[in-house]
Amino acid sequence: QHLITFRFITKFFSNISKLLFKFLKSPPTHAARWITLSGLYLRFIYKKFAITYSSLISFGNTLLILSISVSALIAVVKTSLALSLGLVGALSVIRFRSAIKEPYNLAIMLFAICNAIAIGASQFVFSLLILFFGSSAIYLSRRSYLGNAKRVVDEIDTISLILPFDISLGELYEMF
Repeated sequence: QHLITFRFITKFFSNISKLLFKFLKSPPTHAARWITLSGLYLRFIYKKFAITYSSLISFGNTLLILSISVSALIAVVKTSLALSLGLVGALSVIRFRSAIKEPYNLAIMLFAICNAIAIGASQFVFSLLILFFGSSAIYLSRRSYLGNAKRVVDEIDTISLILPFDISLGELYEMF
């Protein structure tokens, strides 16, 4: 086991930020590359570490699209107060019909939005920090979750039954 010192961590992030500034020197194409890479990374992290009963692939793809669209939106809106006020008005009309039922999915979605806002506002180092610390938190939460086997069984809130087509309601009640 290697002991990571504070000096090593600060030097590491300093070198990473220098590389990022060389690579992402503010043209929009660089920001688009960075949001695509970070969106793919978030999709990978979700598919690898998610503790959920919903579709991993579908929600992972949603994270990628959400990251790209929020980043583009922030990049456009950050230059104009009129556009930002118009966006607030437009979004106040939207009504979402399907709620996110699992808190873990909501947290991952907020994580993706936060990262996309940072990239859209050209805060690339902050985005890197968000990705690093968020990924660490996801990894540690997954590790602690799997360490407690009893809790995994207690968290199940949905049971799926496959029943014959011609079963009557009385027979169904007798099962329970």
